[in-house]
Amino acid sequence: QKAYVIDFTSLGEALSLYQKAIKLDQAFADAYSGYARATVDVLGFDFQRLMLSAVARQRAYQAAGRALELNPQSSRAYAVLGILQMLDGEIDEALASVRKAVALDPNGAEAELNLAIVLTYAGQNPEALAAMERVLQLDPKPRAQVYDYYGFVLYMNHQYEKALQALSQVQPEERSDLGLEALAMANARLGRMAEARDAVAAILKKIPAQNLAGFRVVYAHHRRQQDLDHRLDALRLAGFPERAFDFRAQEEDRLDAEAVRALTGDRTWTGRQNNGAPFVMELSANGDFALSSQGSIITGTSTLEGDLFCTQSVATLLGRKFCGPLYRNPQGNRETQDEYVWPDSVTVWYFSVSQ
Repeated sequence: QKAYVIDFTSLGEALSLYQKAIKLDQAFADAYSGYARATVDVLGFDFQRLMLSAVARQRAYQAAGRALELNPQSSRAYAVLGILQMLDGEIDEALASVRKAVALDPNGAEAELNLAIVLTYAGQNPEALAAMERVLQLDPKPRAQVYDYYGFVLYMNHQYEKALQALSQVQPEERSDLGLEALAMANARLGRMAEARDAVAAILKKIPAQNLAGFRVVYAHHRRQQDLDHRLDALRLAGFPERAFDFRAQEEDRLDAEAVRALTGDRTWTGRQNNGAPFVMELSANGDFALSSQGSIITGTSTLEGDLFCTQSVATLLGRKFCGPLYRNPQGNRETQDEYVWPDSVTVWYFSVSQ
Protein backbone atom coordinates (compact mmCIF):
# COMPACT_ATOMS: atom_id res chain seq x y z
CA GLN A 1 0.00 0.00 0.00
CA LYS A 2 2.80 2.47 0.72
CA ALA A 3 3.95 2.20 -2.90
CA TYR A 4 0.46 2.89 -4.22
CA VAL A 5 0.31 6.43 -5.60
CA ILE A 6 -1.31 7.50 -8.85
CA ASP A 7 1.66 8.05 -11.08
CA PHE A 8 3.50 5.89 -13.58
CA THR A 9 6.46 4.92 -11.39
CA SER A 10 4.57 4.24 -8.16
CA LEU A 11 1.84 2.22 -9.84
CA GLY A 12 4.48 0.08 -11.50
CA GLU A 13 6.10 -0.54 -8.12
CA ALA A 14 2.75 -1.39 -6.53
CA LEU A 15 1.86 -3.87 -9.27
CA SER A 16 5.23 -5.57 -8.86
CA LEU A 17 4.82 -5.86 -5.08
CA TYR A 18 1.31 -7.30 -5.37
CA GLN A 19 2.52 -9.83 -7.95
CA LYS A 20 5.28 -10.93 -5.58
CA ALA A 21 2.75 -11.28 -2.74
CA ILE A 22 0.50 -13.43 -4.93
CA LYS A 23 3.45 -15.60 -5.94
CA LEU A 24 4.30 -16.17 -2.27
CA ASP A 25 0.70 -16.97 -1.29
CA GLN A 26 -1.78 -17.75 -4.05
CA ALA A 27 -4.63 -17.78 -1.52
CA PHE A 28 -3.93 -14.19 -0.37
CA ALA A 29 -7.21 -12.46 -1.25
CA ASP A 30 -6.01 -8.98 -0.29
CA ALA A 31 -3.08 -9.25 -2.69
CA TYR A 32 -5.45 -10.05 -5.56
CA SER A 33 -7.80 -7.21 -4.67
CA GLY A 34 -4.86 -4.82 -4.24
CA TYR A 35 -3.46 -5.82 -7.63
CA ALA A 36 -6.90 -5.32 -9.15
CA ARG A 37 -7.25 -1.84 -7.62
CA ALA A 38 -3.85 -0.72 -8.89
CA THR A 39 -4.60 -2.14 -12.34
CA VAL A 40 -7.86 -0.18 -12.42
CA ASP A 41 -5.88 3.04 -12.02
CA VAL A 42 -3.56 1.98 -14.85
CA LEU A 43 -6.73 1.64 -16.95
CA GLY A 44 -8.51 4.73 -15.66
CA PHE A 45 -5.55 7.09 -16.08
CA ASP A 46 -4.49 5.45 -19.36
CA PHE A 47 -0.92 4.57 -18.36
CA GLN A 48 -0.32 2.71 -21.63
CA ARG A 49 3.40 2.41 -20.95
CA LEU A 50 2.57 0.12 -18.04
CA MET A 51 -0.22 -1.88 -19.63
CA LEU A 52 -2.52 -1.56 -22.64
CA SER A 53 -6.15 -0.83 -21.84
CA ALA A 54 -7.47 -4.23 -22.90
CA VAL A 55 -4.88 -6.04 -20.79
CA ALA A 56 -5.48 -3.83 -17.75
CA ARG A 57 -9.25 -4.31 -17.94
CA GLN A 58 -8.95 -8.09 -18.25
CA ARG A 59 -6.43 -8.40 -15.42
CA ALA A 60 -8.46 -6.15 -13.12
CA TYR A 61 -11.61 -8.22 -13.63
CA GLN A 62 -9.70 -11.49 -13.21
CA ALA A 63 -7.92 -10.38 -10.04
CA ALA A 64 -11.10 -8.98 -8.48
CA GLY A 65 -12.95 -12.17 -9.34
CA ARG A 66 -10.22 -14.28 -7.76
CA ALA A 67 -10.30 -12.10 -4.63
CA LEU A 68 -14.06 -12.67 -4.30
CA GLU A 69 -13.60 -16.43 -4.77
CA LEU A 70 -11.13 -16.44 -1.88
CA ASN A 71 -13.11 -13.96 0.22
CA PRO A 72 -16.73 -13.24 -0.81
CA GLN A 73 -16.80 -10.40 1.74
CA SER A 74 -13.85 -8.53 0.17
CA SER A 75 -14.71 -4.85 0.33
CA ARG A 76 -11.86 -3.86 -1.97
CA ALA A 77 -12.92 -6.34 -4.66
CA TYR A 78 -16.39 -4.77 -4.76
CA ALA A 79 -14.76 -1.35 -4.93
CA VAL A 80 -12.69 -2.49 -7.92
CA LEU A 81 -15.84 -3.76 -9.59
CA GLY A 82 -17.44 -0.37 -8.97
CA ILE A 83 -14.54 1.55 -10.51
CA LEU A 84 -14.56 -0.75 -13.55
CA GLN A 85 -18.30 -0.21 -13.97
CA MET A 86 -17.77 3.55 -13.67
CA LEU A 87 -15.13 3.45 -16.42
CA ASP A 88 -17.60 1.53 -18.59
CA GLY A 89 -20.20 4.27 -18.07
CA GLU A 90 -22.39 2.10 -15.82
CA ILE A 91 -22.66 4.76 -13.13
CA ASP A 92 -25.70 3.43 -11.26
CA GLU A 93 -24.22 -0.07 -11.09
CA ALA A 94 -20.90 1.43 -9.98
CA LEU A 95 -22.58 3.29 -7.13
CA ALA A 96 -24.26 0.09 -5.98
CA SER A 97 -20.94 -1.77 -5.97
CA VAL A 98 -18.98 0.86 -4.03
CA ARG A 99 -21.83 1.19 -1.53
CA LYS A 100 -21.64 -2.58 -1.08
CA ALA A 101 -17.90 -2.12 -0.43
CA VAL A 102 -18.66 0.46 2.27
CA ALA A 103 -21.31 -1.80 3.83
CA LEU A 104 -18.76 -4.63 4.05
CA ASP A 105 -16.17 -2.35 5.65
CA PRO A 106 -18.06 0.51 7.35
CA ASN A 107 -14.98 1.70 9.20
CA GLY A 108 -12.68 1.44 6.20
CA ALA A 109 -11.27 4.67 4.82
CA GLU A 110 -10.38 3.05 1.49
CA ALA A 111 -13.98 1.99 0.86
CA GLU A 112 -15.18 5.54 1.53
CA LEU A 113 -12.49 6.91 -0.79
CA ASN A 114 -13.69 4.71 -3.63
CA LEU A 115 -17.26 5.83 -2.94
CA ALA A 116 -16.11 9.45 -3.18
CA ILE A 117 -14.45 8.76 -6.54
CA VAL A 118 -17.57 7.22 -8.07
CA LEU A 119 -19.83 9.93 -6.62
CA THR A 120 -17.61 12.56 -8.24
CA TYR A 121 -17.89 11.01 -11.68
CA ALA A 122 -21.62 10.55 -11.08
CA GLY A 123 -21.90 14.32 -10.70
CA GLN A 124 -22.91 14.07 -7.04
CA ASN A 125 -20.21 16.45 -5.88
CA PRO A 126 -21.57 17.47 -2.44
CA GLU A 127 -22.07 13.79 -1.58
CA ALA A 128 -18.54 13.02 -2.79
CA LEU A 129 -17.15 15.73 -0.52
CA ALA A 130 -19.07 14.31 2.44
CA ALA A 131 -17.55 10.90 1.70
CA MET A 132 -14.04 12.41 1.52
CA GLU A 133 -14.56 14.07 4.89
CA ARG A 134 -15.56 10.68 6.33
CA VAL A 135 -12.32 9.27 4.87
CA LEU A 136 -10.33 11.78 6.92
CA GLN A 137 -12.39 11.04 10.04
CA LEU A 138 -11.67 7.32 9.66
CA ASP A 139 -7.99 7.91 8.83
CA PRO A 140 -6.79 11.26 10.24
CA LYS A 141 -3.23 10.68 8.98
CA PRO A 142 -3.73 9.22 5.51
CA ARG A 143 -1.18 8.62 2.78
CA ALA A 144 -0.48 11.46 0.38
CA GLN A 145 -2.77 10.07 -2.31
CA VAL A 146 -5.82 10.75 -0.12
CA TYR A 147 -5.04 14.48 0.05
CA ASP A 148 -4.65 14.51 -3.73
CA TYR A 149 -8.15 13.07 -4.06
CA TYR A 150 -9.44 15.44 -1.38
CA GLY A 151 -8.05 18.40 -3.32
CA PHE A 152 -9.64 17.09 -6.52
CA VAL A 153 -13.05 16.62 -4.90
CA LEU A 154 -12.88 20.08 -3.34
CA TYR A 155 -12.04 21.50 -6.75
CA MET A 156 -15.07 19.77 -8.30
CA ASN A 157 -17.14 21.43 -5.55
CA HIS A 158 -15.72 24.84 -6.60
CA GLN A 159 -13.90 25.20 -3.26
CA TYR A 160 -10.58 26.25 -4.74
CA GLU A 161 -8.85 27.72 -1.68
CA LYS A 162 -9.73 24.66 0.37
CA ALA A 163 -8.47 22.46 -2.46
CA LEU A 164 -5.09 24.17 -2.30
CA GLN A 165 -5.03 23.79 1.48
CA ALA A 166 -5.62 20.05 1.14
CA LEU A 167 -2.99 19.71 -1.57
CA SER A 168 -0.47 21.59 0.58
CA GLN A 169 -0.45 18.58 2.93
CA VAL A 170 1.48 16.66 0.25
CA GLN A 171 5.20 17.10 -0.32
CA PRO A 172 5.99 17.96 -3.96
CA GLU A 173 7.91 14.73 -4.50
CA GLU A 174 4.91 12.71 -3.22
CA ARG A 175 2.27 14.43 -5.33
CA SER A 176 0.50 12.20 -7.84
CA ASP A 177 -0.49 13.15 -11.37
CA LEU A 178 -4.07 13.70 -10.15
CA GLY A 179 -2.76 15.96 -7.38
CA LEU A 180 -0.81 18.00 -9.92
CA GLU A 181 -3.92 18.31 -12.07
CA ALA A 182 -5.94 19.54 -9.09
CA LEU A 183 -3.15 21.97 -8.20
CA ALA A 184 -3.11 23.38 -11.74
CA MET A 185 -6.91 23.65 -11.90
CA ALA A 186 -7.43 25.31 -8.52
CA ASN A 187 -4.63 27.82 -9.04
CA ALA A 188 -5.91 28.67 -12.51
CA ARG A 189 -9.43 29.32 -11.18
CA LEU A 190 -7.95 31.65 -8.56
CA GLY A 191 -5.88 33.51 -11.12
CA ARG A 192 -2.57 32.26 -9.74
CA MET A 193 -1.18 31.57 -13.17
CA ALA A 194 2.49 31.13 -12.28
CA GLU A 195 1.61 28.34 -9.82
CA ALA A 196 -0.84 26.81 -12.30
CA ARG A 197 1.78 26.76 -15.06
CA ASP A 198 4.34 25.23 -12.69
CA ALA A 199 1.93 22.36 -11.96
CA VAL A 200 1.34 21.81 -15.69
CA ALA A 201 5.10 21.80 -16.28
CA ALA A 202 5.49 19.14 -13.57
CA ILE A 203 2.87 16.94 -15.28
CA LEU A 204 4.50 17.32 -18.68
CA LYS A 205 7.92 16.57 -17.23
CA LYS A 206 6.55 13.18 -16.14
CA ILE A 207 4.52 12.48 -19.28
CA PRO A 208 5.42 14.92 -22.09
CA ALA A 209 2.67 13.67 -24.42
CA GLN A 210 -0.24 14.51 -22.10
CA ASN A 211 -2.85 16.70 -23.77
CA LEU A 212 -6.41 17.95 -23.45
CA ALA A 213 -7.69 16.07 -26.50
CA GLY A 214 -6.62 12.82 -24.86
CA PHE A 215 -8.01 13.83 -21.46
CA ARG A 216 -11.39 14.58 -23.04
CA VAL A 217 -11.59 10.90 -23.98
CA VAL A 218 -9.93 9.42 -20.87
CA TYR A 219 -12.23 11.37 -18.52
CA ALA A 220 -15.37 10.92 -20.63
CA HIS A 221 -17.02 8.80 -17.92
CA HIS A 222 -18.04 11.99 -16.13
CA ARG A 223 -21.81 11.62 -16.22
CA ARG A 224 -22.33 15.36 -16.56
CA GLN A 225 -20.72 17.27 -19.42
CA GLN A 226 -20.47 20.35 -17.20
CA ASP A 227 -18.15 18.48 -14.82
CA LEU A 228 -15.85 17.39 -17.63
CA ASP A 229 -15.82 20.93 -19.00
CA HIS A 230 -15.12 22.37 -15.54
CA ARG A 231 -12.06 20.17 -15.37
CA LEU A 232 -10.69 20.64 -18.88
CA ASP A 233 -11.39 24.37 -19.09
CA ALA A 234 -9.27 24.96 -15.99
CA LEU A 235 -6.41 22.86 -17.36
CA ARG A 236 -6.59 24.84 -20.60
CA LEU A 237 -6.51 28.08 -18.60
CA ALA A 238 -3.44 26.75 -16.78
CA GLY A 239 -1.63 26.31 -20.09
CA PHE A 240 -2.15 22.60 -20.72
CA PRO A 241 -1.55 21.80 -24.42
CA GLU A 242 -4.49 20.92 -26.63
CA ARG A 243 -2.52 18.30 -28.56
CA ALA A 244 0.32 15.89 -27.82
CA PHE A 245 3.68 17.62 -27.50
CA ASP A 246 1.86 20.94 -27.91
CA PHE A 247 1.43 20.28 -31.62
CA ARG A 248 0.01 23.28 -33.48
CA ALA A 249 -0.83 23.78 -37.13
CA GLN A 250 -2.20 26.47 -39.39
CA GLU A 251 -5.91 26.19 -40.15
CA GLU A 252 -5.22 26.43 -43.89
CA ASP A 253 -3.19 23.19 -43.62
CA ARG A 254 -6.12 21.25 -42.15
CA LEU A 255 -7.56 18.68 -44.56
CA ASP A 256 -11.23 18.83 -45.45
CA ALA A 257 -13.51 15.80 -45.45
CA GLU A 258 -12.84 14.95 -49.10
CA ALA A 259 -9.07 15.09 -48.63
CA VAL A 260 -9.24 12.94 -45.49
CA ARG A 261 -11.39 10.39 -47.32
CA ALA A 262 -8.78 10.19 -50.09
CA LEU A 263 -6.13 9.14 -47.54
CA THR A 264 -8.21 6.30 -46.09
CA GLY A 265 -9.74 3.12 -47.43
CA ASP A 266 -7.22 0.62 -48.81
CA ARG A 267 -4.16 2.68 -47.99
CA THR A 268 -0.83 2.36 -46.20
CA TRP A 269 0.53 5.17 -44.06
CA THR A 270 4.30 5.09 -43.63
CA GLY A 271 6.33 7.56 -41.61
CA ARG A 272 7.57 8.36 -38.14
CA GLN A 273 6.34 9.37 -34.72
CA ASN A 274 7.17 12.63 -32.99
CA ASN A 275 10.17 10.88 -31.38
CA GLY A 276 11.48 9.69 -34.75
CA ALA A 277 10.39 6.07 -34.35
CA PRO A 278 9.18 4.63 -37.69
CA PHE A 279 5.65 3.31 -38.11
CA VAL A 280 3.43 1.64 -40.68
CA MET A 281 -0.36 1.78 -40.53
CA GLU A 282 -2.45 -0.44 -42.81
CA LEU A 283 -6.00 0.80 -43.45
CA SER A 284 -8.62 -1.39 -45.11
CA ALA A 285 -11.77 -0.44 -47.00
CA ASN A 286 -13.95 -2.03 -44.30
CA GLY A 287 -12.49 0.27 -41.63
CA ASP A 288 -10.03 -2.10 -39.94
CA PHE A 289 -6.53 -0.88 -39.19
CA ALA A 290 -3.25 -2.31 -37.94
CA LEU A 291 -0.55 0.04 -36.67
CA SER A 292 2.99 -1.24 -36.17
CA SER A 293 5.63 0.81 -34.36
CA GLN A 294 8.46 0.23 -31.90
CA GLY A 295 7.95 -3.52 -31.80
CA SER A 296 4.21 -3.48 -31.06
CA ILE A 297 1.09 -3.83 -33.18
CA ILE A 298 -2.24 -2.22 -32.33
CA THR A 299 -5.39 -3.17 -34.23
CA GLY A 300 -8.79 -1.53 -34.30
CA THR A 301 -11.29 0.28 -36.48
CA SER A 302 -11.19 3.65 -38.20
CA THR A 303 -14.08 5.87 -39.25
CA LEU A 304 -14.62 9.35 -40.62
CA GLU A 305 -16.80 11.93 -38.90
CA GLY A 306 -16.92 14.94 -41.17
CA ASP A 307 -13.30 16.02 -41.60
CA LEU A 308 -12.17 14.10 -38.50
CA PHE A 309 -10.25 10.82 -38.64
CA CYS A 310 -11.35 8.52 -35.82
CA THR A 311 -9.70 5.41 -34.43
CA GLN A 312 -10.86 2.96 -31.78
CA SER A 313 -8.96 0.03 -30.28
CA VAL A 314 -9.50 -2.08 -27.18
CA ALA A 315 -5.78 -1.65 -26.54
CA THR A 316 -5.84 2.10 -25.86
CA LEU A 317 -7.90 4.89 -24.27
CA LEU A 318 -10.09 2.41 -22.37
CA GLY A 319 -11.32 1.16 -25.74
CA ARG A 320 -12.88 4.54 -26.52
CA LYS A 321 -12.99 6.37 -29.84
CA PHE A 322 -10.56 9.22 -30.51
CA CYS A 323 -11.25 11.68 -33.34
CA GLY A 324 -8.93 14.35 -34.64
CA PRO A 325 -8.04 16.35 -37.75
CA LEU A 326 -5.34 15.59 -40.29
CA TYR A 327 -3.01 18.25 -41.69
CA ARG A 328 -0.70 18.83 -44.60
CA ASN A 329 2.89 19.25 -43.49
CA PRO A 330 4.19 22.39 -45.26
CA GLN A 331 7.79 21.22 -44.79
CA GLY A 332 7.11 17.59 -45.71
CA ASN A 333 7.61 15.59 -48.88
CA ARG A 334 7.22 12.05 -50.16
CA GLU A 335 10.94 11.27 -50.01
CA THR A 336 11.03 11.86 -46.24
CA GLN A 337 7.57 10.28 -45.77
CA ASP A 338 6.11 13.23 -43.89
CA GLU A 339 3.64 14.92 -46.26
CA TYR A 340 0.83 14.71 -43.68
CA VAL A 341 0.43 15.00 -39.92
CA TRP A 342 -1.92 13.12 -37.60
CA PRO A 343 -1.90 14.31 -33.97
CA ASP A 344 -3.61 11.64 -31.87
CA SER A 345 -4.04 11.14 -28.13
CA VAL A 346 -0.47 10.12 -27.31
CA THR A 347 1.86 11.30 -30.06
CA VAL A 348 2.14 13.05 -33.43
CA TRP A 349 2.48 10.93 -36.58
CA TYR A 350 4.18 12.27 -39.72
CA PHE A 351 3.45 10.17 -42.81
CA SER A 352 2.98 9.70 -46.52
CA VAL A 353 0.37 7.49 -48.18
CA SER A 354 0.52 4.65 -50.69
CA GLN A 355 -2.04 2.20 -52.02
